[in-house]
Amino acid sequence: DGCCWQQSGGPLDWCRWFYAQFPKMARSRSQLVVPVVLLAVAGVLLQFFCGCSFVNGYPPATPRSQHIRRYYSPSSVSDAWQNHFDAFGSQDLDKIMLDYDEKSVVRVWNNVNEEKSVFTGTAQIRDMFAGLFKDLSDLTTLAAPVIDVEEDAQQVFLVWKCPGCGYDTATDTFIFGQDKKISRQNIVVTKK
Repeated sequence: DGCCWQQSGGPLDWCRWFYAQFPKMARSRSQLVVPVVLLAVAGVLLQFFCGCSFVNGYPPATPRSQHIRRYYSPSSVSDAWQNHFDAFGSQDLDKIMLDYDEKSVVRVWNNVNEEKSVFTGTAQIRDMFAGLFKDLSDLTTLAAPVIDVEEDAQQVFLVWKCPGCGYDTATDTFIFGQDKKISRQNIVVTKK
């Protein structure tokens, strides 16, 4: 949690930027040798001194999440939605986060306490889902009576409930970008 990867504007921002951008700027593989060696040395030093590491400019990840991220490329809203729905049902944080990027925004309104929460970017959205999955400890009462996937409008309308976990009703509207990432998600819940 104290890792400098979590700090916006922290000491590793330049490493992330360079690591992500340099391969795009290089004209041949031979131009990558020195920078890659330097980044490897920097990675070893960062791992030794502060416990941080990086792979492809991302925070530490499991081999499974690295594999999933590399091969995930939905060709339609239906494909992206199926990934999201499956990940939600299995409470798979790595898989569900494939549908979001740093520009994604999730807004949640709770009818019971009349509070609105806003989650922006992958770190905040991941924390939101981690909390939600913790709340949804028993999925035996989970139901989704309405799922409308609209390819042309690039959106999904979902009505769900899980009364056994305190979610009497919930509605979500997902708006997908051209890249099939969820750009906006609006949620209204009645959670006791």
